Amino acid sequence: MAINRTGKKTASQGRRNSGKTEEVAANEAVTQKSGSISQVMALTIRDKAMSDRKQPDIQLYHNPLPQNRPIGANDFEVFETIRNRPIESSSLEVIEIVDNRPVMADNFQVMEMYSEAGNRPVGSSTLQISELYSVMGGSRPIAPNETDDTFTLMGFID
Repeated sequence: MAINRTGKKTASQGRRNSGKTEEVAANEAVTQKSGSISQVMALTIRDKAMSDRKQPDIQLYHNPLPQNRPIGANDFEVFETIRNRPIESSSLEVIEIVDNRPVMADNFQVMEMYSEAGNRPVGSSTLQISELYSVMGGSRPIAPNETDDTFTLMGFID
């Protein structure tokens, strides 16, 4: 039994068809309160067919890939491949490759090299250091929190 919008009970019948349920509500006459106008309404409820469904925003291509991972369609422009890995074209300038890793061109000025924890470059900065923190080993610079140049502050932290 189902209840229509006027509150009347209507009979519905359901049938099983190849794993999908289709319910058909019985036709009924709905009379408005004025009594002079009547309408006949039929209601059908069923699963949407594939043709009725909206196409998904992302379509996946299922090719035999490592670990069966699908790849979404995009406008990725491949410049070159290295060992089956695509390299996207970009505006970055690679000046050399060290241990199979690219080194990009930058305007970072190296003042000296710090070698206690591996070779790390030390650059010049306008960041004002108020004190050094050395409780946990090593000397860590502490800058005031009232800085306007947060990019430099975050770049200083390793």
